[in-house]
Amino acid sequence: ELIGRPVAEVTHDGSPHGARTIALWEPELREDLFGENGAPVRRSAGAEAARMMADLVTEGARTLTFVRSRRGAELTALGARARLEDTAPQLRDSVASYRAGYLAEDRRALERALADGQLRGLATTNALELGIDIAGLDAVLMAGFPGTVASFWQQAGRSGRRGQSALVVLIARDDPLDTYLVHHPEALLGRPVERVVIDPANPYVLGPQLLCAATELPLTEDEVRDWQAEPVAAALVKDGLLRLRAGRYFPAADVDPHHHVDIRGTAGGQI
Repeated sequence: ELIGRPVAEVTHDGSPHGARTIALWEPELREDLFGENGAPVRRSAGAEAARMMADLVTEGARTLTFVRSRRGAELTALGARARLEDTAPQLRDSVASYRAGYLAEDRRALERALADGQLRGLATTNALELGIDIAGLDAVLMAGFPGTVASFWQQAGRSGRRGQSALVVLIARDDPLDTYLVHHPEALLGRPVERVVIDPANPYVLGPQLLCAATELPLTEDEVRDWQAEPVAAALVKDGLLRLRAGRYFPAADVDPHHHVDIRGTAGGQI
């Protein structure tokens, strides 16, 4: 659907990995705090993840902890370091945080330190879910369900990639979905990954992308026809953003596509 060409499915996972033990963990109820009308409140998933990561690092397990937000990654790392200060102070500096907002050289340094064993624990956003090959991890913690079954297995697959056995723990947040999953494991472990929803003809996406593509290299009428984008291209011409000349679409002379396409970098800044 995305590229308009035949593709081949790769359905066999040939990657080297050992057995994984998957645990679904519901934090205990707090005795010092209550919610509305006296409702019980559980320990936060981030605090529980910090405690678990510190204990796993103390046991010698190289651990990656996925947290939902950048601030949460920082706080989880700080919590784990504080616990290690009391239980194993020599390991305090072996735990750090990782997120997309860091400078590229700082992220590369953290990746190398985790790969060569200088770091034993890393709290991260989903910035480490894809694109970086990190082998040798013994455990993966998830502070809350990541949102999709595909992301769950992608994050879980970061552990045990050198053939050793590994531990994967999903720590439930105090919300209905996470609570349901820890009490109904089949809803998570017995389901296939979600079908990707793709609509290449969505005019709100296709229009700006055509404008960017024409800016890099003029588009031919055949290309626009192959993408079934003639109505969208005609609308861009009508709006004065594209010009059709000699069978090719060119951007208008005074048009800068960056003012019409909202692209945000991983650090949150507009590009």
